[in-house]
Amino acid sequence: MKRCAAFLLTLACVMSLFGCAKSQPESPAYVEPDFTRRSVTVTTSYSDVEGISVQADGVYVYPDKTTLVVSWNNRTDYPVTYGEPFRLERLENGEWVDCALGEAVFTMIGYLLPANKSVNKEYTLTDLYDISAPGTYRFHSTCSAEMEGEYPKTCFLWSEFTLE
Repeated sequence: MKRCAAFLLTLACVMSLFGCAKSQPESPAYVEPDFTRRSVTVTTSYSDVEGISVQADGVYVYPDKTTLVVSWNNRTDYPVTYGEPFRLERLENGEWVDCALGEAVFTMIGYLLPANKSVNKEYTLTDLYDISAPGTYRFHSTCSAEMEGEYPKTCFLWSEFTLE
């Protein structure tokens, strides 16, 4: 009788443990992010420091924001620091025109890009720049190259791209 009571008590404890697991709500199903990817065609890139470059890779339009993904490439033997500030222009009638919706304010954060590495950086355009129309655009930014034995050099970079 004692064995039967001990077995039933053990069985009740095990059932209560499994019962708790079954009573927990199921995790929500994965929902695909709601965005549209606008392809970009890179036409030209420029850097005043050999081995350091930027390249626009894509524009993503979400319901609440628009972002530009830029690839930062460091093909040098020294680290590079880049930040949040950037500028966008649009080619209109042969002239570059600023796409700013107002005065842009950026957080001064530095991101380290080690020697011989690349990284993708997502820039939020919402409330800063309007690139809704098809056309040719230019992304501008700067970085600081920490060349050995020299003072850090500010480099100026841009990437021209066309949006369909």
